[in-house]
Amino acid sequence: MRDLCSGKRKRINEADVKSINVPHLEGLKIERMLEFGYAYPEVKRALPSVRREVEKLPRQYVANVIFTIVGEPFKKWVEQRVDDRHEERRKQEDTIQMDPEIARIFQQSHATSGKKHYSVIA
Repeated sequence: MRDLCSGKRKRINEADVKSINVPHLEGLKIERMLEFGYAYPEVKRALPSVRREVEKLPRQYVANVIFTIVGEPFKKWVEQRVDDRHEERRKQEDTIQMDPEIARIFQQSHATSGKKHYSVIA
């Protein structure tokens, strides 16, 4: 309470809280969000000063605090992580693994519809 009164800590009023949906992806763990958020001094002031207390906070709470304070830059950062993940998955799904004999027959066929990149499995 002393830190709030002295201005060392920041309180966010309930009416000011903005909510953001942050999917559970590898690049969007609490640690990564905190790395982003701690670049903004106001975020540090709004979260507990003891690191282990911050690590116990719910993921959604941390995301909402960062989004409330930082706003659009945090939203774009989250969207970029999501887009990167989707692109990574698209690349993985474009590869089809085939038996060597099936791959040979496939390559010799004159049909072109639906041909994708593939790799031969041994």
